[in-house]
Amino acid sequence: MQRLRALSLSWLSAVVALACERSPEPWAREDAAGEFGASAAAAYNKTLDGAALQLDVPVADFAAVDLAGTESPAKPDAAVAPDADTAQAPDNPGAPDADGGNVPDPGSQGTDATAADSEPGGDAGPADASPWPAGNLAVVSAFSPDGKNIKLRFNKPLDTKSVGPVSDFILLENSQPKSGAITSVQVGADPLFLAINLSPAVAINPALTYVAQAKNLKAYDGAALDPTKNKAPVKRTVYVHILWHQHQPTYLDPIADQLTSPWVRKHAMKSYYDMAAILQDYPDVHLSINLTPVLLNQLIPYYLDRLGEKDASGKELYVDTVKNTVDEAKFLAKWKGKTDPWIDLLLEDTPDPKTATTKQIGLLYADPWSCVSTAPVLMNRFAAYAALRDKNPATLTKEDLAALKVWFEIAWMDPDFLHGKVKLPTGDSVDLTDVIAASAPQNASFSLKMPAGLDEAGRIAWYEKLANRLVAEQYKVCKAVIPIHKLLHYDPDANTGQIEIATTPFYHPILPLVQNTDLMAAGQPFDPKPSPAYGFPADAAAQVKRAVQYMESVFGFKPRGMWPGEGSVAEDVVQHFVNAGVLWVATDQQVMEKSGLYVGGAPVGPYQVDTDTKKPGEGGDGTGRLGTFFRNTNMSNDIGFKYQGLTGKEATDDLVGNVGAQAPKFGAPDRVITLILDGENAWETFAKEHDGKGFFHELYKRLEQLQQAGEIISVTGSEYIQGNPKRNVPAHPLEAMPQLEPLFPGSWIGGTFGIWIGESEENQAWQYLLQTRSDLAKSGLPQPDPLKPPPTNKKSLDGEIWYAFDEVYAAEGSDWFWWYGSDMTSPSNDDSPFDANFRLHLAGVYSHMNAALKLQGKPEIALPVFKPIIQANPQAPLGPLDPPPVLDGAFVPNESEWAAKGGFFFDSDTAGALANPDDWMATIYYGFGKFGSKAGFYLAVQHNFDLSAASNAALGLYLSHKKILNAATGQVQEDPATLKDRNGGPLAFKGKGAARELWVALNGGKATTEWRKWTATATSWPALASSPFGGVVAGPTKGGKLLEVFIPYEDLGIADGDPLEIQMIFSQAGKTVDTAPSLESKLLVEDPTAAIFVTFVCDARGPKAGNPPLNLYGDLCNLPAPDGKGIVYIAGNDPKLGMKAKWVPNKVALRDDGKEGDEKAGDGLWTLVLPFPKGSNLKYKYTSGKPENEGQWGCTEEFPLTERALDITKDPAKKKVKVTDIFADRPTPSGTPGPKTVIVLE
Repeated sequence: MQRLRALSLSWLSAVVALACERSPEPWAREDAAGEFGASAAAAYNKTLDGAALQLDVPVADFAAVDLAGTESPAKPDAAVAPDADTAQAPDNPGAPDADGGNVPDPGSQGTDATAADSEPGGDAGPADASPWPAGNLAVVSAFSPDGKNIKLRFNKPLDTKSVGPVSDFILLENSQPKSGAITSVQVGADPLFLAINLSPAVAINPALTYVAQAKNLKAYDGAALDPTKNKAPVKRTVYVHILWHQHQPTYLDPIADQLTSPWVRKHAMKSYYDMAAILQDYPDVHLSINLTPVLLNQLIPYYLDRLGEKDASGKELYVDTVKNTVDEAKFLAKWKGKTDPWIDLLLEDTPDPKTATTKQIGLLYADPWSCVSTAPVLMNRFAAYAALRDKNPATLTKEDLAALKVWFEIAWMDPDFLHGKVKLPTGDSVDLTDVIAASAPQNASFSLKMPAGLDEAGRIAWYEKLANRLVAEQYKVCKAVIPIHKLLHYDPDANTGQIEIATTPFYHPILPLVQNTDLMAAGQPFDPKPSPAYGFPADAAAQVKRAVQYMESVFGFKPRGMWPGEGSVAEDVVQHFVNAGVLWVATDQQVMEKSGLYVGGAPVGPYQVDTDTKKPGEGGDGTGRLGTFFRNTNMSNDIGFKYQGLTGKEATDDLVGNVGAQAPKFGAPDRVITLILDGENAWETFAKEHDGKGFFHELYKRLEQLQQAGEIISVTGSEYIQGNPKRNVPAHPLEAMPQLEPLFPGSWIGGTFGIWIGESEENQAWQYLLQTRSDLAKSGLPQPDPLKPPPTNKKSLDGEIWYAFDEVYAAEGSDWFWWYGSDMTSPSNDDSPFDANFRLHLAGVYSHMNAALKLQGKPEIALPVFKPIIQANPQAPLGPLDPPPVLDGAFVPNESEWAAKGGFFFDSDTAGALANPDDWMATIYYGFGKFGSKAGFYLAVQHNFDLSAASNAALGLYLSHKKILNAATGQVQEDPATLKDRNGGPLAFKGKGAARELWVALNGGKATTEWRKWTATATSWPALASSPFGGVVAGPTKGGKLLEVFIPYEDLGIADGDPLEIQMIFSQAGKTVDTAPSLESKLLVEDPTAAIFVTFVCDARGPKAGNPPLNLYGDLCNLPAPDGKGIVYIAGNDPKLGMKAKWVPNKVALRDDGKEGDEKAGDGLWTLVLPFPKGSNLKYKYTSGKPENEGQWGCTEEFPLTERALDITKDPAKKKVKVTDIFADRPTPSGTPGPKTVIVLE
């Protein structure tokens, strides 16, 4: 698997919704109402309880709707078209993003603003003190909270004395006045709104357009109502269901009984507590939070139970939550190596760099997960931390290492803990302001308050004391995560609380693939399926039922909603949700569209699915109903990606405007917009405001105001279905929902399962899992009841059986498969930790299974050798081997004679600490060049063992044959080929197979070479006569592990540039014991006749073409021509895109000169045409720079921490792909096309 350049260390997952209510409880901060300090309260003040609402949009920006009812179209991305005539003018067409129909900001006025203190219609004070826009009064919007009455919203408060008779107000129906419709008008507590009461006899036809119009009104400042802006189309209240998904995969090493990463703890510090607690300040905001059992099942036993172990009186044994200290000696004596390694690192003395162990160095800075695994945007708020990251590791001192482990903890804490005292619902409090200095009350940078005058030893001691304290502080926050959710839990029966706690099948599996991996074919018709298929419906059912049982055991109630892992659903798994008592699930609108419900726009309400397969009208019994919400793809993705570069106000303007634009027409049915995204990983990359805090406060403040006005009402999933009279939310029962049959098998990413299955690495992982699960089935051990808790005695027969199945459920989790294949790569550039953990769970199955079999007196089942699936980063050749390596069976002076210009890849088959005795081949080097006068192919195979001591062994090299006769016409000549090696084992070639064999027999230190060519009548390689070989084989030397080979092109029957793929075996006693590469052949030279030509077009015209600013996500040193002197480049995960060991920016240039595929010179549309093999998974992004910027990301990349993706079709009928991207159009999520990318296949 190719790994990309480092991004940040925490990443994407999938869904949760939040909500909480204001509370006077004593754990609110001492210095402010709610959870925030006085400065925070001032910065994020709210205008509640009848205070006036300010509109920041100038009056001149508001557009009127003409009397003919012609209305501005809504934003295409947000448009909904279930009604043919629904295209309506947005409530606020003059907001900053006019194409989104944004509702203007109603709440930027502080609670101490002048207008809030003045009487409606009275003197607001000096004009320069007014927070309201100058100019005439204007109607902003008209909406109906209940479908019966209308509210007009104005751009500034009304003079209530100017409100005249009913005759000053008109309801237009298709541009014609509707006589007798209005019975009365009134201004309530908020003079920004005026209520128009309609006669109960009025019939409203949702197929028609209604406009509310007023006249003769005045503002509080005497400004008259502008006659050109005195009306607005009437819309209904729209509901919004936000769901934040909190999830981490299992990091448990079941053998060591330790978590291998700190990410559960880190996200508890930064997100899990605060994403719920923040809602205490916004009691009118309701939403859902999805907490996964696999997350909680790590938080509770490995942090709460171990750090928080108690004596018989209930007192914590190790952590003093008053003094904020940990008894290191006592804790480490029992629990060292039993939480996560970074806890031990904090509590133990910092090592000296000269004597530090490899493990300690790895934890501090060298491993994929280390103390520098922090997103740059976040790290840069801590200058001393960033300086340590950038320092040469060889120069790091003991003091540096002590500081590094401390900064890693501080940077990952929610900013509120760094700004003041936070009281927790447990009665504890956290306040780090005595050791942390903030540069500003909010959105700050930070430094440490280390006492002056300390010598080096004193500074190290100070860091060690702080490290100890941070463990205690973090334990307190971890301990508060569950209580804050319980406190704010929304009870849909009692209609109390704010946050509905939803969940996910236990180990976050792709549930349809656990049901049957063949379900992938519906969305991936050209991808290979694992064969045989993995299919265990009982496991799928257990994952759902165990989740419900576990959440009930933790929270005291059963969850009614679920976000299945990655939003993955299918008709086949509906039964499992229904049988577990789940009321609703959620998935993405792409699944809705693939289910045949594409209506030209985004989803606006849930559907019912049921356990029969009858379509509406076909006689289904309607039993087993399940509500299904569909995630608005664009709006949800905007939150996680687009808003990273915006302020909280800018982001809220955009989001609220887009939601408001979906409001139903007057008289039309209710609509609910569902927004679902990761609740923990996006916020650290919000550049404008620390951890996205400004966005959350602004969004929740705005939602409260809109709730009070009746325009937008936030709801939970169950609240929308069951109703809440206290908040004017009617019930929307399942039986009244439109029915969907059948539910397409797909996920939130592309509406398919392509991220988790279909590539060779992914399919190999499914085969490993199948072998393990099949062995467990063969053992005869009974599958435990998923509704029963684990046995108290883990070593009993029942305990061993329970944990054997628990390990297989863990291995069914989606996160392992996410990182396999070329379509996803972890931000650390190294996916091997995930691969290792996956295989650890497989080993755990055998450990517990065999322990149970032993207790039964039955024979054990051998643990197979599950070889590593993911190899270290390969390198493609950097050019011809000139000078060529010396073929002598040795690296002289070292491997650089090959690696300096050649390519290489790895083939490690050792799993665990013990060497695999069959893992002969380790590293393969290759390239092309001349040997004397002959041109050809070079190969060197570095082995793990002494080749000179080998006996009755051989290296077999298998090579393809395809000679291109005419590339333009695709005319080729191919020799016969086979997919079997000499020993009858399989070869996994992409093309026809192996047409040549080079057999190097090894006996007593001597190598004997045989060269064979496959024929149409051949039955086996040994049956063929050996042909003369014009190449060279060198080695092995005495004690040597290297064989070096040169094969002339004339022996291969090809010329330079012809396609070539290879696969090797190591044979012992006539048996193939090692294959390299293990999963499939290595394509050394691509086949241009089988390639698909990709035209990349990057639109770098910026705002003048209606595109985002080129520098939206950061300053660009060189804007592309004609705005600057820069060139648009592409960097990606393929050598054609500049890939070496890592991506290389500003190396591969596009062109805007009207040549080589570029249509027009100087038009700002930069172009590059390249061939790629079908089925390639390309990852890339654009930069703008100059040749001297090669290798430089800073001030050149279109956006940080994110890459685009292009999955090249495998459809044999397609020959060309044109992908048109827009510079700075950030993909959502990373690893997908940009939101406005257009892909055309020919």
